[in-house]
Amino acid sequence: ILKKIIVIGLLIIFSFSISVFAVDDSTLYDVYNLRVDADYKVDMGARFKHMQWMPAVSLGKPDTNKVEIYDLKNDFKLARKEINNVYEALMFIHLFFEAESGNLKSRYQSVEWEFQEPAELVFQSRDGNCAGMSGLVHYLLEGDYEEEGLMWRHLNKDAERYGGHIINYVKHRGNYYFFDVLSVTPSNDSYPVENGSMSRQGRVDWADPIIQAEPEEYMEFIHGAADFSLFALFKNSDYIIGSKGDQFYLPAILSRNSARIYVTENNKLSIEKYRQNPEVPAEYRSYAPYSQYKDQLNNEKLEIVKLGF
Repeated sequence: ILKKIIVIGLLIIFSFSISVFAVDDSTLYDVYNLRVDADYKVDMGARFKHMQWMPAVSLGKPDTNKVEIYDLKNDFKLARKEINNVYEALMFIHLFFEAESGNLKSRYQSVEWEFQEPAELVFQSRDGNCAGMSGLVHYLLEGDYEEEGLMWRHLNKDAERYGGHIINYVKHRGNYYFFDVLSVTPSNDSYPVENGSMSRQGRVDWADPIIQAEPEEYMEFIHGAADFSLFALFKNSDYIIGSKGDQFYLPAILSRNSARIYVTENNKLSIEKYRQNPEVPAEYRSYAPYSQYKDQLNNEKLEIVKLGF
């Protein structure tokens, strides 16, 4: 009888331990609106047949929890080593970073160039705009997927507002996933709760969460919300955007393999690769990706794809 009591007691303790672990497993990884146990695919409407909202965990389950991730916030290189998927990157940004506006602008040969803040400086300052923050996330995720990159877009000449924006994308198991890292910062707070429901989500821009889509379909979705007419996909963070009136320029360092331009049917802006790389401001010159700019030139013309909308 004593042996049976002991065995039953051990089974109860074991079962309790398993249940506690199961509870702790989600509570240690659920941060903000991210849900480690989320499992859904939500269609984004009849017009977009291959476009779905998905949870961050669909791009990899986190190994680093919200307690352990505090050990990474002061070590730039260790953070890159330990953050291995989009879920961990969004958790990291939400816990330690805030949105800030503005790029460093510098005029070179009559063209005004906007230099995004290097990832290392964003890491140190704990804030950044869309370009700086997406550059940091690109740094953290580089090498973790089939492809990691950035999508830039700019509003058309006659749009009610004027300006551009840039977000991240990854390619995973042959599919593209787009997301706006600024949506998880405390001041923006526009990333939806990962519950698979599009109702009662508050202030959400549905271009912000993890969206699986082909690049051109995602561009059409964005274009439908506002008159964005000029797009570019960059496979790395070597890009800089220059402008002179309605003419935009990209640095000579870019190749056909690293950058592709897309324009809508009603686009009234022009874009081309500049004949050389602009001079980098002194405060950014020693940081990647700018440290090699002066010596890297590519004579290839960039591909410009005309969109069917």
